[in-house]
Amino acid sequence: MTLFAGFDHYLIWFGVATFLLALEAMFGSFRYLAASIAAVAVGVLSYLYPYVAFPIQILFFSVIAAITVWMAHSYIAERQKKIAQLQQIVGNKAYVGRAVELRGGIRNGVGTIDIDGVVWRVKGRDCPAGTTARVVDMEGNILIIETDAV
Repeated sequence: MTLFAGFDHYLIWFGVATFLLALEAMFGSFRYLAASIAAVAVGVLSYLYPYVAFPIQILFFSVIAAITVWMAHSYIAERQKKIAQLQQIVGNKAYVGRAVELRGGIRNGVGTIDIDGVVWRVKGRDCPAGTTARVVDMEGNILIIETDAV
């Protein structure tokens, strides 16, 4: 008799997926979520093809989980690099003195600009879109601009 003879294998995989989602909720690393996606995929395959032996399903899970965890890890590493760059920009006030073009203008003292593919909130005097301004200070992730300085 096999280990899980009385169970439908797809129920086991959905249970594994649920367990991995619980771990994801506790740790929030996206790796458990990726492995959970692999478990759901194998559960669906197990439901559609119930005659596939459980050891083969474990092999499928291992391969799919390795691929999804690697993809999640790559995505997370890239995002962490981008966040570190933005934190360095904010910490060093790297945009102070830079001339920028306002993307949507400033209304009620607040607007946005696009610098190097990142949208930043700006504070300054009201002005129309397309106005060129200069960054004079940074308050966290908000750029303080002056339109008369240009």
